[in-house]
Amino acid sequence: MIAKERLSDAGFGSPEAAIQTLFWALREGNQGKARRCFAPEIAGGMMQRPDDPLRVSMDRFKGIRVVAKRVVSTDEVKLGIQFSAEAGAATVAC
Repeated sequence: MIAKERLSDAGFGSPEAAIQTLFWALREGNQGKARRCFAPEIAGGMMQRPDDPLRVSMDRFKGIRVVAKRVVSTDEVKLGIQFSAEAGAATVAC
């Protein structure tokens, strides 16, 4: 488990690093860096949505853990992510 306080800008060298960078950027309120964690066609579509999914509250967020990894192809990897949050926070499954 990577605790919210220990998240860092880990770069984009691996899918795991990109996930850590995404949650670090969300914690820091850095929407530009958060969008760079996604392919341009996905990030561009998110910017046009009024309910931008990157505008999330990190108040109750406690940490993340990569629990599964599947290499689909040379340019696609799927990760299973487990989120930890304080009691009463919304549950999200990915």
